[in-house]
Amino acid sequence: ERSAVLSETVGIAGVSDVAQGAELLDASDDLAEMGAFVAAMSTEDLERGMDLASLYGELVVAGDVMAEMGLPVMAAFLADRGQWLREIAVDELRQYGASRALAELMEDTSQQVADLGIGEALAEAGIEMTAEGLADMAAAEAMRDAGATLALEGIATVAEGAADMGASEALHATAARLESTADESSEEESGD
Repeated sequence: ERSAVLSETVGIAGVSDVAQGAELLDASDDLAEMGAFVAAMSTEDLERGMDLASLYGELVVAGDVMAEMGLPVMAAFLADRGQWLREIAVDELRQYGASRALAELMEDTSQQVADLGIGEALAEAGIEMTAEGLADMAAAEAMRDAGATLALEGIATVAEGAADMGASEALHATAARLESTADESSEEESGD
């Protein structure tokens, strides 16, 4: 009878161990999938960072052109906005590196969980930490998107301002020319 009770107890413990092992394998698979998701997101971060870096370069060149045209205020404004975009681009690229490192860490961790078969609580804690990390990354991405939107709105405002300044310069040149012509006509009438 004792042998039967012992056998039944060991059997129950074995079933429990198998169930925990299956849960750990599922958790490691989940971590591997999340790692792939983070790696894919980081490629998008890299592309956005490089796009912003390109816009930075365009603003710097536009500022140089404005300086050569004798518009120092516009040149300084474009240089300032360009620097702002450069900082955003650098942050994007840093985030790319952090996302990439997180993806690699998640992949390594999922393999360790699968290989070691550690306790259920550790697997759940790892998943919770991963979920928190992904939530933080999503919040950072939303902030980055808002910053990029503001940057694009700023560029549109700069373009409008440049057009207004160009129109103002043209009107000023026309007025000066008309004034000069009027002065010449007055002098001719006075001289006749």
